[in-house]
Amino acid sequence: MKASTGLGLGIIADGRIVSGSRGGAGDIGHTKVPAAADRPCRCGATGCLETVAGGWALVAELQHQGRPVEHIRDLVSVAVDGDAGAKQLLRESGRRLGEVMAVAINLLNPQAVVLGGDMPAAFDVYAAGVRESVYALSTALATRELQVLPATYGDRAGLVGCAVTALDEVLRPSAVDARLRGG
Repeated sequence: MKASTGLGLGIIADGRIVSGSRGGAGDIGHTKVPAAADRPCRCGATGCLETVAGGWALVAELQHQGRPVEHIRDLVSVAVDGDAGAKQLLRESGRRLGEVMAVAINLLNPQAVVLGGDMPAAFDVYAAGVRESVYALSTALATRELQVLPATYGDRAGLVGCAVTALDEVLRPSAVDARLRGG
């Protein structure tokens, strides 16, 4: 799960990335949620999860309160430094994300949920919100052994993921065979 300016979910099954029939699997940030009601989203629709849980929405909320933040990293930084308002926003964002993730967890029964992006830099606060909703709304079977973990590569996760994806494509047996045949 990438939780930063926007929200996106990557699904890995049997060691492979699940991209869906049109490449849109994991676009969790644009799931419609009651808490977002008629709030306009950056995508042009209304009611998307991102409007109440995405980093851009949290930054806008703090700016509305007159707080000097420009990016979600600024909000996370003040939360890590102990700011109660910023911590509350991150935890609530995690709760709202967890509400939608609970459905995916019930459907997919994953071994782990890995939280990456800017918001999980305040992992204890953000993950507490995610866990609160996930464990309240998912089945006991789906959460019995579920792990909620921080991303291993931090800021470099996207870059590492791109490199692995490129290598997987280049080294795919059919791609190697085609190159050996001269095609």
